[in-house]
Amino acid sequence: MKPSRSGVVGLLGAALGIHRDQVDRLAALHAGLGFAVRIDRRGTAAVDYHTVTAPGVFKTTLQTWRTCLQDASFAAIVIEGPGLSTPLETILEARRHPRFVLFLGRKACPPSLPILALPRILEGESWQELIDAIPPADRTDDDAGVTFVDAELGADDA
Repeated sequence: MKPSRSGVVGLLGAALGIHRDQVDRLAALHAGLGFAVRIDRRGTAAVDYHTVTAPGVFKTTLQTWRTCLQDASFAAIVIEGPGLSTPLETILEARRHPRFVLFLGRKACPPSLPILALPRILEGESWQELIDAIPPADRTDDDAGVTFVDAELGADDA
């Protein structure tokens, strides 16, 4: 498991104060950003069990199980693409002072370290150069450094 593009966009959307039902704003943010993520520590899967009362005439209690990661560490970068409606400077400032509380998938999963590893916008020749500029986690896996990128990034300038 690794952070997904939609998960990172949702996190940035929350920082910017975009509500989940503002699909057009989230879609514009999604379309305007490139994305790459490096795995430093894979973590371990944990199963979260909880019950939910379903609304309706016959209220029903539903059981749900969701898998989440614990003790994982990733480096992710977002790259300004053509048509980005929100400048990277605005996104960076929102990350410093988020409008909504930031969490990783569920409110019960707050990040243990700051989400913003580098408090500035980086410029470089490629996405690889940018992600390499982020220091790895204190503890890494033996196979750390595996990187996933958007297909459209290729070897483009960043």
